[in-house]
Amino acid sequence: MQPTMDEKIAKLQFATDEAEADLKVCKEALEISERLLYEAKEKYRSQAQHQQQQKKDDNGSSSGSSSSSSSDTNNNLEVNDTELPELLETRIRAKNVYETVEARYNTNKRYLYVMIQKQKTNNV
Repeated sequence: MQPTMDEKIAKLQFATDEAEADLKVCKEALEISERLLYEAKEKYRSQAQHQQQQKKDDNGSSSGSSSSSSSDTNNNLEVNDTELPELLETRIRAKNVYETVEARYNTNKRYLYVMIQKQKTNNV
């Protein structure tokens, strides 16, 4: 037995509602990942600025001894030494999932609209 148009619309409405709920969850996850990434970037920018200021202060007060140059190499902060790569990866994944769910939601919404319009024209 062939499903009726009402049954098709109800099923698609359910799928659209589910996709909308998923979209909200994915948007929240994306916003969290973006916030964490921003906070980490700010943290490391301030650390880098602090290190630069310390170097300026050390260079102004030191006589250029070789021991300060060896401590400089130990104080350099590399991006790979931070959680930034993982946070970038998390944000990329969250964005990809969000975009996929958003596309599914928009597609369902369009089909639902078309089916409702079709049903209205058939009932007239």
